[in-house]
Amino acid sequence: TSAGAYLRSTDVTTFTNTVGTSYSGVNFADVPDNALTTDGAQSALPGATLNYAHSFTAGSGGSVSFSTAAVANPALAGWSEVLYRDANCNGVLDGAEGASQLSGPTTVAAGELVCVLLREFVPATAPNGAQNQVTLTASFSYTNASPALGSTHTRSDLTTVGAPGSAGLTLVKSVDKATALVQ
Repeated sequence: TSAGAYLRSTDVTTFTNTVGTSYSGVNFADVPDNALTTDGAQSALPGATLNYAHSFTAGSGGSVSFSTAAVANPALAGWSEVLYRDANCNGVLDGAEGASQLSGPTTVAAGELVCVLLREFVPATAPNGAQNQVTLTASFSYTNASPALGSTHTRSDLTTVGAPGSAGLTLVKSVDKATALVQ
């Protein structure tokens, strides 16, 4: 309405009331924030494939797009990631889900849950202790926001090359030639 204004930066609506006048189109509410869960850390042998399960809950109607960015240490070719929609939210790539790579925006309603699997491919030549840090970003565009409004949420997955379950452990030899596992 022309009788009021909303300032997004301070989340304040100003409105001049005139007695005896009926107004429409004036909203005094905020929507719940979106949520993206959860961070992950796993270890795997060279040449292995891992899945990281994530879920996005929309606080409002709109569209969400997912993307990844990765940093390998040491820098090593062969790390790669693919995003899939986990239709049954069970954290496993099963059934027809393997054919449904996520690309482009997904339209969601308020409260809708979108489950995502980030599939990480470990290079066959990766040395023990190599790591790949992947950032998953959910970019959200709100429906009916004027002017346009968006938000982003991120999560992080860390893959360490080594025996599964040994992330952060280093194999060393002691002076007496016995082998010890240290944290």
